[in-house]
Formats: sequence, structure tokens, C-alpha cells
Amino acid sequence: MKETKFNSIQSNKVLIFVEFFLNYFPVALATLMPVFFLTTFTDYFEQGKFVLFLVGTISLAVFWVLKLLLRSSVYITKSKLDVPIWLYILVFGLSSFLSISQVDSLYGTQVKWVPSLLSVITFVLYFYTVSTNMRSLQAIKYSIFGFIVGGTLSSVVVILSYFGVKLGSQAFLQNPVFNLVGSLETAGLVAAVSLLLSLSVLFNTKEATNKTLSLISTVINLITVTLIWHFASLILVLVGVIYLVSTSNITKIKAELSIVTITAVIWIALLLIPGTSKLISKNSNFNLDPTLNIQNSWTIAATVLRDKPFLGMGPNTFSKVYLINKPINMNSGQYWNYTFNRSYNQAFDELIFIGIVGILVASFFYYRLFEIVKNVISKKEEFTPIHQALLIPILGIPIYYLMAGSNTISSFIFYNFLAIFVSVIAGFQKSKNSEDIFITVTSFSSLEVSDMPERKEKFQYFAILPILGIAGALGYYSSYNILGEYYFRKSIDSALKNDAYGVYNNQISARDNFPRRDAYHTAIAQTNLNLAITLANKKDLTVQEKEVIQNLISESIRSTRLATENLDPLNLNNWLVRSSIYKSLIGITNDADQWTISALNNAIALDPVNPNIRLELGSIYFAKQDYITAANLFKQATQLKGDYANAHYNLAQALKGAKIYDSAVSELEIAKSLLQSGSADVARIDEEIKNIKNTNSTLGASTERKSVEQLESKTTANKEQGPLTNPAEVKKDSAVLEKAVSDSTKTEKIEKK
Repeated sequence: MKETKFNSIQSNKVLIFVEFFLNYFPVALATLMPVFFLTTFTDYFEQGKFVLFLVGTISLAVFWVLKLLLRSSVYITKSKLDVPIWLYILVFGLSSFLSISQVDSLYGTQVKWVPSLLSVITFVLYFYTVSTNMRSLQAIKYSIFGFIVGGTLSSVVVILSYFGVKLGSQAFLQNPVFNLVGSLETAGLVAAVSLLLSLSVLFNTKEATNKTLSLISTVINLITVTLIWHFASLILVLVGVIYLVSTSNITKIKAELSIVTITAVIWIALLLIPGTSKLISKNSNFNLDPTLNIQNSWTIAATVLRDKPFLGMGPNTFSKVYLINKPINMNSGQYWNYTFNRSYNQAFDELIFIGIVGILVASFFYYRLFEIVKNVISKKEEFTPIHQALLIPILGIPIYYLMAGSNTISSFIFYNFLAIFVSVIAGFQKSKNSEDIFITVTSFSSLEVSDMPERKEKFQYFAILPILGIAGALGYYSSYNILGEYYFRKSIDSALKNDAYGVYNNQISARDNFPRRDAYHTAIAQTNLNLAITLANKKDLTVQEKEVIQNLISESIRSTRLATENLDPLNLNNWLVRSSIYKSLIGITNDADQWTISALNNAIALDPVNPNIRLELGSIYFAKQDYITAANLFKQATQLKGDYANAHYNLAQALKGAKIYDSAVSELEIAKSLLQSGSADVARIDEEIKNIKNTNSTLGASTERKSVEQLESKTTANKEQGPLTNPAEVKKDSAVLEKAVSDSTKTEKIEKK
């Protein structure tokens, strides 16, 4: 009897600890997510934060299971959001499995794990775990305070970076735009949400300490938002302030509102007045990441609607879709050679990723959400400061998504506060919008097991299976990403130390942990080739060293073929690397040029308006002395990007090779007009024009002139022009490798060795 009582006491202590963990661990996550990062992954911030969130979610799920085992009943919180959430998972899953790049949709790309099917399931599991188990008002308040603390610390780091203060000697801390969330755009979002939550606390708290701290946080985050000056974050702050004022008692917050308004006016005046603005000089490096404009985003989305209207191209496939459908007008802009990985906003992303069906389900979700919010706000007697604060991110993130995309931290902000909001409604209010549903053994009394006590006692063991199954699957499949990126990061660190074999071995480990990730195979292909070239530079190679070189080349070819032909045929970089590998064998095998040409043609199909690929392909024909074909490809490059000096210069070289001297001079003059006067390349072109005229004395009397189209919009020098490259002067690695593989006449022969 005493032993039974003792066991009961011990069980109660364990249950108390489990309840404490389930209530307060989300507080820790809310505090840490804005500031946490790991240097053990390729992307310190996005990947580090997701790993923290994943581990936290799995931990919460395990403790939920413990709670179910310790209680005599099983319950879960249901809400009006359940149906749209599960429909969204269904559509997202179907789109992922039917994706043009299944691995990217299921797991995420190498450095962008959100959105992916794994990440969506993780966020949904977190939502249900927190909404079902968070039943402490103190913990709910601390979650709000925790995010304010983490967000304000993030903003402090942004301000320090703006004014050039370095936080350490490590290389990554020397980044002039270093921040704790990975990008200035996301830092602006965190600052905006933290500012609005601080204002909510300032308006509603009566404690002097809390008022002071919330005012300080408000000022710090206000400064951060204005320094970053991200449109979406600014609009979010504006709409949020209007919401806070409209849901507060104006007479009670008049003093606080006046203080904040005066502070904001003074700060903005300091930024605008010439005398003081010089003291707060703009950090020239403080630039936001490039964003695709609305027009081009819609153009790409419309193409998807034409080709795959219902379920879209698949989550996390935007970079591939963008390259294939990139409008040619992008070549006239600043970011012509930049690959965007998202569209203008989340709405376009959703349309491209999961199609019309996904947009309809997402709209259904937001309709249900706004129904719940409207119902809560309408009951003014039940609308508390906690409701007011929680609705800031719940309503703010969808507004933000109309002007920007999603990532790990934005998704966490939304799901975290949405889960807490549903928990508040279910646990502390009587509402049909959300409630706890208890599932006890007696709930199944109509079944035969109701008359079998020994089975009744085991019901909770069956109830935990779905939770354990989902948590276990998330941990297992996410380990591919985590271990793969861990070793890939180590390979990068080895490269920084000039440890070639460390690079190779860690890349092999990354590939072995995630063999479906094409980027690892492509990296291995490059590393093998580089090792072969390095070894081939050695004098007096032994027979064994020659064999090693041939093995490295054959492994390089096998890896690049696996990446391009099997793992991800739509990845442009894979084909470009493949072409570079075959190009290094030109002159060694008699068909390497054909393999190179084939790879580059595939690359052109994946990025049709990229002039650089045509320049590369043209250089192969130029090396074969097929100047007409080379000129045709170089001409296509000039048509794709008329102000591209290097394209005109290469066209001139091909025309010169074809002895079409008049046109060659015209192209050289166009290239010259696009370069900065006084540059070394201008002098180089002048010398070439002089040589051509000396070669053909009749050219001086030529009547050929540049056309109006050639001159139009091309006379202004472009500061973004890179150095000119002459296809006749391209360095060939084949000269180095030839002495090691001179006995091979076919590329396939090398591959099989």
C-alpha cells in the first residue's frame, strides 16, 4: 500500500515537470529563435534556426507523449482551423510528390529548407502540441515577453552593424551587414513585430519597470526598422499601430502614445535634417537583398498557370521556374545575372508552388482565421491585452506576406503565436471556435473493447502512436539535411584551410548521409577534377600518380552524370559544372568537345535568355575554328543583352577569325562605347582595332557604319561591365591533364577506368 502511494507521488512529480516543460519550453523558443544561429551549417542562420525549432518541436512532442502516458485520458485541441490545415498538408504533399524537383519540395533546397513538406509538417506538429498543452497564462505572457527580448537583441546587433561595430574577430562577424537572422529583410520583420508587441505591453501594463523596458524596446526596434527601411516592415508597423490604437482605450494610453509619437518624430527629424543626418550617415553596405518585381513575378506565375495550373510546379522550385521562364527584360536590369529564389511575395510563391488548388485552400484557411479573430474582437468584454498582443503577429504576418516571402523565422512567428492564441481560446474561454476534445476509454464504449478492462488500460499507448510516428519521421528524414549540411560545412572550412583532402573526405561524408542531394555529387565532381589538375601539375609523374589522376577524372565524370541525368536534370548549375569538366578534357579525348557542347545546350534550355552560356558555347566552337557558328552564338548573346560589352567583344573576335573585318571593327567599337573611358580594356580594344586596320589596309576606306539599332542605348558606359575575355586566350586545363591521360581516345574510356 505504501509502495503504491509512493509511486503515485513520484508519478505526480513527473507529471508536474512534464506540464512545466510543455508550458515554458515554447517561451525559450520564442526568446531564442530571433538570436540563435549555428556555425556548423552552410547557412548559419536559416538552417541553425530550423534545427533549433525542429529539436524543440520533437522534444515537445515527446513530452506530450509522456503526459498522455501519465494521465488517464487523451485530449487534443480542435479549432475551426483544423480542416483547412489538413487540406493544406494534403495539397502541399501532393504537389511535393508531383514536383519538378521532388527532393527540393520534400526536403528543401541545400540551403533553403523552408518551405518544404518536412518543414510544413514540423510547423503543424508544433501548432497542435502547443495549442493543446500550453495552459499557463504566465507562460503565455512570458512567450510574448520572450520574443520581445530576443527581437530587441536582434535589433541591437543590427544597429551596431550599421555603425560599423564588430562583435568579434571571426570572419563571419566582419560582414558589414551582420545580423542574427541572416538577412536585413528578416531583421526588419523581427524588429517590426517586436516593436508592436512592445507597444502593446507599454499601452497595457501598469508596472513602471515594464513600462520603461517596453519603451526602451520600442525605441530600439523603431530605430532598426527605419535604418533597414524595408517597405514590408514599414507597412506592417503602420498597420500595427493603427490596430493597437483602434483596440485600445485612447484616454488611457494618451500619455504613452504621446511619448512614442514624439520620440518617432525626433528620430525621423534627425534622419532628415541635413546637419544631423551627416552624423547618422547612411551605411553604403546596408542594402536589402534583390527582390523580383511584381510584373515579372506575375509573368512567371502566369506561365505556371498555363503549364501546371492545379498543383503548381512544387514547393521550393522557384529558382528553376524563374530561370526557365525568365523574361528577357531582366537582362536590361541591374540583376540580370542574379538567380532569384522567390518571387515578389508569398502569394505569388504559393501560386507557383501549389497552384490554384493550394491558393484556394490557403484562402479557406485565412477565411476561417479571420472568422475567429472577428469573433474574438467583437466580444469587447472578453478582449484582453493578451488577445491584443497575440493578434499582432497573427494578422501581421499575412499582411507582410503580401509584400515579402516566407522563411523559418516568419513561419515560426506565425505558427507560434497562432498556437498560443488557439490555446487561450480553448483553455480560458468558452468558444465554439476552439475547444479541448477529451478522448477517454469510455468514448469507445460502443466497441467490443469496452467490456475488456485490460484493453481499456492500454488505450493511451495506442493514442501516442501517431505523435511518436510523426515526430520520429521528422527526426529521421531531417537527419539527411542536418548531417549532409554539417559535413558540407566542414568541407568549406577545410577549403579555407587549403586542406584539399579534407574537402574531399567531408564532401564524401555529406553525399553518403544524403545521397539524393545533387549538389553534393556536383561538388565532388568539381573537387575530383581540381585534385586531378593539382596532381597533374607535378613534374615527372609516376605510373601510380597517372592512375590516380585518371581515377579522379573518371569519378568526376560519374558524379556529374549522376547529378545531371538522374538526381536533378533541371538544375542549371549541374549542367554548367558538367560542361566545365568535359571542357577540361578537350584535346585529350576526341569527343570531349561534343560532350561539352551537349551539356551547354542543355544549360541553354534551362536558362534560355542567359547570354553567358551562349558565350561559353561559342568559345567551344571558336576553339574548333568554327568561327561562323561561334559568331552566331556570340551574336545571340548580344541580342539577349545589347549592352553586354564582352558579348560584342567576343563577336568581334569570331568575325575577325572569319575575316569579316569591317563587322569586327564595328563590334569592337560598340564594346568600347560600353566600357569606362580610360580603362585597360579600352586601350586593349584600340590596339586591336589598329592591328585589324593594319592587317587589312582596305578597311580604312570602308564605308560600313554601325546601325542606329547598334548605337541606340549603347553609348553610355556601364559600370557593371566585367573584364573582357578573349575566346582565343582561354586557359585550358587539358594541357595539364594530357600527360596523365594521353592514352585515352574516348571520354567513356576515361569514365570506365
